[in-house]
Amino acid sequence: MFEFSRKWRAKLLILFLILLACNLLLYNESITELQQSGSDVDENYHPIINTELIPHNFSIIRPKNSYTKIEEINIKYCGFAKCKYFFPAFIGEQESKAQQHFRNLLRLAQRLNRTLVLPNVGESRINSCKPYPFDYYYSLKSLRDGLLSRPNLISQAKLYEWLEERKSIKDEENKSLLPTTKIVSIEGGDRKNSIVTSTAIDLTDAKSRREICISSFIEEEKLSSFPELNLRTVKYYWKSEQIRERTTKFFEENLQNDESEVMFILYTLRYPFIDATPLPIAYSEKLVELAQTAASSIHPYVAVHWRMELADDHKLPTCAKDLVKYLQKLKKERGITNVYFATDYPVDGGPIHSGTFHTLNENHHEAIDILRKKIDFYTWKKLSNNITVEIDEEEDESASVMGILDKLVLTHADWFVSGPPGCRKGSSSFTTQITLQRSKMIDYQKKQAAGIQRIDDNIEDNDASIPIQEETINDPEEENYYSNDPIILGSSELELLNVGEEW
Repeated sequence: MFEFSRKWRAKLLILFLILLACNLLLYNESITELQQSGSDVDENYHPIINTELIPHNFSIIRPKNSYTKIEEINIKYCGFAKCKYFFPAFIGEQESKAQQHFRNLLRLAQRLNRTLVLPNVGESRINSCKPYPFDYYYSLKSLRDGLLSRPNLISQAKLYEWLEERKSIKDEENKSLLPTTKIVSIEGGDRKNSIVTSTAIDLTDAKSRREICISSFIEEEKLSSFPELNLRTVKYYWKSEQIRERTTKFFEENLQNDESEVMFILYTLRYPFIDATPLPIAYSEKLVELAQTAASSIHPYVAVHWRMELADDHKLPTCAKDLVKYLQKLKKERGITNVYFATDYPVDGGPIHSGTFHTLNENHHEAIDILRKKIDFYTWKKLSNNITVEIDEEEDESASVMGILDKLVLTHADWFVSGPPGCRKGSSSFTTQITLQRSKMIDYQKKQAAGIQRIDDNIEDNDASIPIQEETINDPEEENYYSNDPIILGSSELELLNVGEEW
């Protein structure tokens, strides 16, 4: 009996395995047929994720005739049957700090799994109402290469093309089927992280129209009182990593389940909420090339940055005299003859080089006159007379592009100096970004030199057949940081002598 039972058990087990194998085979054949025929598997899932700036059409599982017209338009622009955009329409600070905030918003868009809209730029702002595309200031290649996980990216111009195609779809009453939208205001300064849902924004107001160019997305009857989700952070949310993590989680929890197709972000925080010191966004290859050409014509040079805004103006003439003494001594000790000078004062005439610096007086003028009489210095305008400048003439006359070019030339100077306390405002993100990048560049140069030296030590003087190789940098973030900057990697004679100091 025992023998009989064992035999039957064995036969049943074999039969079960045969049936299981047959089922698996049939399942695989079904999946193959499904993929070949293009039958519907999941209406919101598409296996190809776009990582380019402008999304393209995708080869997808569902047959084309199974999509609605709206879904076809969506797939064309964002790669999914339903688009979910994250649009930083307003960032409330000037370029140097605005790009830090943009980096944080990019990280938030990644966490929310939304397509990030690259806002327009201009007048030292990142803002939906400005006239120039995002890549007028910044390098898109560097932005994409620096991301560990890439969200979909779309330009503001392409988003508006998507909107126009969506508007072409009419309902039964012949009204355009506008996408669903939400305005999210991110502010600081409350006793705790909190939500205010009863606020509304008037998009017919002149100030709103000037700062937030999004009214074309919203039905006309709703423009005067459009509901606004107001997320307010706790005071001093930036003070520690733990508080920043809680703040970021607060944003995620209140936004991740939102189904609106376009989420507009109005951002007025003063400090980053995810990364305390986010890496700067690399500037456009065109601007970097201009700065490289200009800088190479005056090497070696000492670069001076003097931010006069908010300084004690009574001290400015004395500060200028101290700067003259510093430069004269430095020239003698270092043998550096050329000086590049960048300031928010309109040293070449024209407007003040800051959107928030509104008042000049005799102390400002006297300080610059002292410097002019004692030091022969270059400014961007003086340098640009010797090179071909192919940028928008109207924008070139404004402070924004000049400020970026100033920053690049200052960053790649042989020696960098900025104003001491009392001669400048309390702190400057402009100066901080320069010293941060110079520190990384010097570290990079040291690594290169150390790598070459280690190999040199192992090569005999008479062995000329072994090629000398530079040290490889294995940190992908650091490699991306330098990879698109021709000034750093393209000038073998460039050697930074200091990170930065005060005169």
